[in-house]
Amino acid sequence: MSLEKLDECVTHIDSIFPSLLSFVQMQQAELLNFIQVPENISKIQNIVFSLQTEFFELKKSLVNHKSHRNETQFELLKEKNQEFLNLQNQLSESEKLFSNARLELAELKRAIAVQEAQNAKLTAENLLLKNDNKIDQLQDRIDQLSNLNSNINGSIEKELKLAQQENEKLRKIITNLKLDLEQTKTVADKYKELNNHQNVTKEIYQLNQKLNEKENEHKKAQAKIQEYQNKIVDIEQSINHKFDKQSKKSNEIIHHISECFQNLIDKFNQKRSQVDQKVESLFTKLFEMKAKIAYLHDMKYENRIYSAQIDDCKQLLEFAMQSMANLAGVSSENMPSSYDVIENGELLNLYLADLQAKILEKTMERASTSMKKKPSPKQQLNTTLTTISDLMNMMTEQMQSEHDELMNQISDDKELPSFRKTVMSSVDHTNYFYE
Repeated sequence: MSLEKLDECVTHIDSIFPSLLSFVQMQQAELLNFIQVPENISKIQNIVFSLQTEFFELKKSLVNHKSHRNETQFELLKEKNQEFLNLQNQLSESEKLFSNARLELAELKRAIAVQEAQNAKLTAENLLLKNDNKIDQLQDRIDQLSNLNSNINGSIEKELKLAQQENEKLRKIITNLKLDLEQTKTVADKYKELNNHQNVTKEIYQLNQKLNEKENEHKKAQAKIQEYQNKIVDIEQSINHKFDKQSKKSNEIIHHISECFQNLIDKFNQKRSQVDQKVESLFTKLFEMKAKIAYLHDMKYENRIYSAQIDDCKQLLEFAMQSMANLAGVSSENMPSSYDVIENGELLNLYLADLQAKILEKTMERASTSMKKKPSPKQQLNTTLTTISDLMNMMTEQMQSEHDELMNQISDDKELPSFRKTVMSSVDHTNYFYE
């Protein structure tokens, strides 16, 4: 029910109370004159009945408001429970994702470690293979060159030996020729006298030719030795040049491997930072879900408190109905239960109407008995006043009990203090009337 309707009921009650106050504030003589008029009594009855109907209407509206609020709270509770279940499912899914992420991280670390080991092993094997191949090639080349050098040295040594042998032979021949020359000189000296100079000169000329040939052969052998030495120097220079090239290539390969290894480390650090960021985001989501779960636990606790308050309100409602039955002097067998009243507010109205009917029957019986005795007008006035005062006392007690119950139930609403002030002012006016 809207608050506008509640305000309308309160304003209607406020409009009824001035007439009651004017009736209460009358002097005794005015009151006697006022009561002697039947229209005034019917007017008072109409005011009381209208006040009662407005009160019941207000009570009905408050009960509807309470039931509507309970329904909304129940719907909110259902929504919160559904959200709690969804959050629990999300939490379980996030925990699964977190565990899967941790497993993937461990697998990634293991794969990266295995890949690093394999890469290091492969690079080492490649270096060893390349170096072994190059070293083997160089070793073969060196062996070939050493063999060639040894062959050249052997051939040179052989040539030197041959040249030495030839030199020795030439020396021997020269010595022999010298001896022969000396002998020829001696023979020439001997044959000068005999005038036999032509044969001697021919032999000397032939010997000089042989000597020149041997000297030419010796020069050729020395030239070959010089050529072989130059070839050996060139081979050594080429070997050194190739070794320098190989060392440069090996240094370049080592530098390239170090760069690749550094790039791999950088990529691994990047992947690791990304995984750490994902883990941090998962942790933040986990903390948010835990906070939501704590909030849902608080909501559950508040819902339990509200359910306890609802149970207390049920007990207060039963106590109020029992008290009204006791005040009316009626047995509480036909009293509806609080659960039925909450489910159907018309039962409370019917029960109150029944109590009012019984109270009116009792008052009519008392009035009939008092009319049979035929009291004086003053006694009639006193009886009427006591009857009205009893009725007002009962209504005041009933309103006070229901007011306390309703104030306990709707103490959270911000718009109800005006209604409370109105009801309390009505109770104060009623108490003033009885005083």
